Amino acid sequence: MNENILFDETALQQYMSFQFVPEPNTLDQKVHKVEPGHQFTLRPGQEIEFKTYWKVQFKPEQTQEQKLIEEVRDAIYDSVKVHMRSDVPVGSFLSGGIDSSFIVSVAKEFHPELKTFSVGFQQDGFSEVDVAKETADKLGLQNFSAVISPEEYMNELPKIVWHLDDPLADPAAIPLYFVAKEAKKQVTVVLSGEGADELFGGYNIYREPLSLKPFESVPSMLKKLLLRLARLMPEGMKGKSFIVRGCTPLEERYIGNAKIFEEPVKKKKLLKV
Repeated sequence: MNENILFDETALQQYMSFQFVPEPNTLDQKVHKVEPGHQFTLRPGQEIEFKTYWKVQFKPEQTQEQKLIEEVRDAIYDSVKVHMRSDVPVGSFLSGGIDSSFIVSVAKEFHPELKTFSVGFQQDGFSEVDVAKETADKLGLQNFSAVISPEEYMNELPKIVWHLDDPLADPAAIPLYFVAKEAKKQVTVVLSGEGADELFGGYNIYREPLSLKPFESVPSMLKKLLLRLARLMPEGMKGKSFIVRGCTPLEERYIGNAKIFEEPVKKKKLLKV
């Protein structure tokens, strides 16, 4: 380890729980991230001044569904149009999924000669190249793709980690690196569908509160008993996970969604650091 780094054990615990280190922490106690919605001013001889310029508001809106659909669609069209204004070659990532396919179909309206880029892996079930090419063909666009071998994957992994700067246990970072590398051969700017699942509830886990709603009427004492019984059930047994999550308090369940290690395992790992 670099002797100039003042290692932050709390940040390591956060990483092992959430797959990333939340702002403002980093693994180095001397380095801090700027928090979301913040800006800072640095003047010679003075301390850094931080200021909140935006804070997200979650307020229910009494608006007709069709109006919301139109507003979202207009916002996406406007964003794509703005990002297509460039004096350098522009392309787009394309996986063949809903998010990138929609972005590409919108971008084509502003740039009919748009180039698209895709990557896949040699292992069965881990390549979207064929679907991406089919999508590009239907849209009448060029598609450039590459299939990554296990050897390429392992050889590039240290470089990918280096480019991350801060640890991030997101598997999507790897294909994203390779597709960016492929795109760089022909374009300078790319559009991407990254982040759409978080914005529009694309993950199955976002539907979980509805499926677990019946547990809200179960008395807390009974839920504790059910939780104990469920944990005695064999791993992989049908219904075990459903009962465990249904009987676990919401805040604990939410935090646990991204956990890499359960607490007992994490403590053992940390003792070895």
